Amino acid sequence: MVKIQRCILLVCVLIGGPLMAAERTPAEAERVAARVLERAIIIDTHADTPQMMLDEDYDLAQAHSPYMLSIPKMRAGHLGAEFFSIWVDVHWPSQDLIHRALDLIDAVDSEVARHPEALGLARTADDIERLHRQGKIAVLMGLEGGHIIEDDLHALDAFDRLGIRYMTLTHEADTDWADSATDKPRWNGLTGFGRQVIRRMNEL
Repeated sequence: MVKIQRCILLVCVLIGGPLMAAERTPAEAERVAARVLERAIIIDTHADTPQMMLDEDYDLAQAHSPYMLSIPKMRAGHLGAEFFSIWVDVHWPSQDLIHRALDLIDAVDSEVARHPEALGLARTADDIERLHRQGKIAVLMGLEGGHIIEDDLHALDAFDRLGIRYMTLTHEADTDWADSATDKPRWNGLTGFGRQVIRRMNEL
């Protein structure tokens, strides 16, 4: 995490300094930015594409509409790493949340295997840097919503082993152990189990 923060700070300094040092034409500024972006590792922390990979056989190698993620667009934007969101609707059958998440993770893994020349799975900052040196885009994953673990601490360990690197505590609704900002408070924040969840995530 510290390495990633340093990388983000470096990008801000490298981009901000040259662009503000002197007045430049838009074309000159774009060339300066392009040189910086080629050296830096740019990380996007949220993409909802796994749902389309699983349900629609979405291929990242294909150029899609202006609003859809693709390898060509990631290349053009000098993107070094992408966090793919493993999201399951809060209204999904509660006994099947983990199963749906596993299917989404498998879809991401399959997409990486489909394009090994462009993508690589990452679990650490060192992995991101290694893949960047290889000219590949690092693929990471995070769980979007604590409801996905079905109130089971052991699920956190299993998801960690599968490459999940973060989990948001809630999504659009309260869970049985945490309040959502977009729902009526039930727990005044976290329950005792909610604190156990955070403790375990910090340990992992």
